[in-house]
Amino acid sequence: MVNFTRYIFHRKQLFTRPQNALSISIYSFMVVLLSGCATGNHIVAKQRVLNLDQMNVGTDFTARQTQHSNDHMAWWTTWQDPQLNRLMQLIDGNPPSLEIAQARFDRALALLDLSQTNRQVQGGVSAAATADRYPDHSTYPDTYAGKTGSSGNLLLSLSWHLDFWGKWKALNQANASNIDAAEFAIQDAQLSLHTAIASNYLQWYMTNELVNNQRRHISILKRLVELTKQKRNAGLATNSMVIQAQLNLLTQQKALPELQRKVHLYRHTIATLLGQPPSYADNWSAPQLRLKPELKVITPLPLNWIGQRPDIQLKRKNLEAMLSMTEVARASFYPDIDLTAVVGLQSLGLDYLFRAGSRTAAIGPAINLPIFEQNRLRAELKSKVADYDEAIAQYNQNLLIAIQQTTDHLQQLNTATQQRVLSVQSANASSELRNIQRELLKKGLSTQQDELLAELNQLEKAVDLIQINQQMTMTQIELTHSLGGYWAFSTK
Repeated sequence: MVNFTRYIFHRKQLFTRPQNALSISIYSFMVVLLSGCATGNHIVAKQRVLNLDQMNVGTDFTARQTQHSNDHMAWWTTWQDPQLNRLMQLIDGNPPSLEIAQARFDRALALLDLSQTNRQVQGGVSAAATADRYPDHSTYPDTYAGKTGSSGNLLLSLSWHLDFWGKWKALNQANASNIDAAEFAIQDAQLSLHTAIASNYLQWYMTNELVNNQRRHISILKRLVELTKQKRNAGLATNSMVIQAQLNLLTQQKALPELQRKVHLYRHTIATLLGQPPSYADNWSAPQLRLKPELKVITPLPLNWIGQRPDIQLKRKNLEAMLSMTEVARASFYPDIDLTAVVGLQSLGLDYLFRAGSRTAAIGPAINLPIFEQNRLRAELKSKVADYDEAIAQYNQNLLIAIQQTTDHLQQLNTATQQRVLSVQSANASSELRNIQRELLKKGLSTQQDELLAELNQLEKAVDLIQINQQMTMTQIELTHSLGGYWAFSTK
């Protein structure tokens, strides 16, 4: 690093003004030094950012640009459960995951404030007073040599960085992009909380349904055990048949506590997501969701919805920040120029400090030329460009994964819709079979055991339908998350 500083004193000059020839020589020397500064123009990024609008993503999407509608952002209200709506509102209380994202946002704001000071005038006041013994052999006048005395100063210094190469501007842009990224991180955390709470609430609701069906199942099996015992006593059944009926009952009774445990698990998970202890959920009532698995997706989906996902926009802002940091590294190849000024009082002998003759002032540029730091600067630039390449790769990967997730969820819904049609038909058939068995029992053409077995079959088909409804509703939630929180289902 080579420093050039030229001071011009108001009271007197420490140096005489150079002759024209000397000035020309100095300026020529500086031009030569500037031309000797290293450059990194050949160091460029290798990766290319994917353009979402130019990608061929199939017939499920359209390039038509559509903005998110606020009417579709509170998508959980579709299920008309007041308790779920209240729980979603509690997210505004800043649970831990949001507090983490908010802390990162505050840190990004502080870094922007810090970087902006580089483009502002800096100043400071200094004061010093010392007792001295002046040496016999030095630059001091004879009146001071070999004697003791004092010296002091009171100075105001100012400096201003002249950002000719855009270094500090690029740093400000990088920090501004980091602020935007932190804001999108908050939105992504909110979206993740919404989907996590909805998913656990759905599983809580479905598990309650399974618990109710399991209890009915156990009740029927108990009646079958009693009927089998009666038939054994009448010589119409064997002990092995009784034991088999009891084993079936024990198997179903064993499954009930596990289902009840899951009910508590889902409730406690929701409480934790809200930043509360598990006991916070003890007084919650059972979910009353009105599921709508039959809703149709509004297709084709606008492709820009994926680009508006908070996590995708976060990665894009990270890209912009990394690009700005490469510009900071490129600007470091050129001289740093500061305009500095000093004004105040300075004297040998504190008695003279506040006299008129002690006034001093200086102003001039300070130039730092990095002419001997080419290897370090190139290495730093290569590092920043590599970071930028990595950010591009991460953005491209996240974008492709987002498209894949959306496409997979659409396919899952199509498959589940076909399965649900068959499950509904099966449930209707089992219900009709039970009604037939009930009528036959009334006419004495069937046994109570046959009627109970038909009821068991009906319960099994009902469980199948519960599970397919849960699968479709869960996929609706996952698709909503993959679209950045937009409810892409027709309510008509």
